[in-house]
Amino acid sequence: DIIVAYPSAVAQVAPLLQGKLPGGNLRHIVCGGESLTRLKRTAIEQGFGVPVFDILGAHECNIVAWECPETGLYHVCDDNIVADVEHDGKRVKEGESGELVITALHSYAMPFIRYRMGDVVVKGPETCPCGQPFSTFQEIKGRIRDYFLLPDGRNVHPLDVVLPFIVSNAPWLNQFQLTQETKTRFVLRVSALRQPTSRELETLRELITGRIGPGGDFRIEIVDQIPFEASGKFKDCRSLLLSDD
Repeated sequence: DIIVAYPSAVAQVAPLLQGKLPGGNLRHIVCGGESLTRLKRTAIEQGFGVPVFDILGAHECNIVAWECPETGLYHVCDDNIVADVEHDGKRVKEGESGELVITALHSYAMPFIRYRMGDVVVKGPETCPCGQPFSTFQEIKGRIRDYFLLPDGRNVHPLDVVLPFIVSNAPWLNQFQLTQETKTRFVLRVSALRQPTSRELETLRELITGRIGPGGDFRIEIVDQIPFEASGKFKDCRSLLLSDD
């Protein structure tokens, strides 16, 4: 009835199904553990023919937030955690992004008090318009350690660099991974549904190079497959400057 999985795993299977899962009565799919990008969401919904809902959790406190089926906001699990969204030590306003800081309310043996999750989220309304009594996030943006420090000094989430251009300009793309190898060197590895034309590649290269800004060395590599992490997860974006990889 329900599939729960990493979004990259079901997104990889989705194109093979052509909108129908054999031998099942699938109601919906729940994804977690990775960023559920618009690209993956679209691929999964088209492939499986059912809605996809995102969830944010952590070993330290279990469920943090889950996607509202009516509004698309994320309900915060307020009866289990106190969740603050902060930037430079101050709580952000609705619509602003910041680091998620939690206090677990039921971790009696090992307390977690103002625990920095390492996740960046966008704060939403104090109550969801659907009527459920939960505070909300507008968006889950990803991990702080995988942010990119660009050559001009900007510190940005890598999906903001690459995703808008991929969604609009790369219908041939199957899967991608953007890696910051050094402060100035970036590589976008992609597996393709078909061989892109030289003009399509050049258009994508120009758009992303413009977003990275001056001083950046950017290239695109077409590969057969992009490997998953040892954990079974898949990283759309990696910063080798800030991560443990």
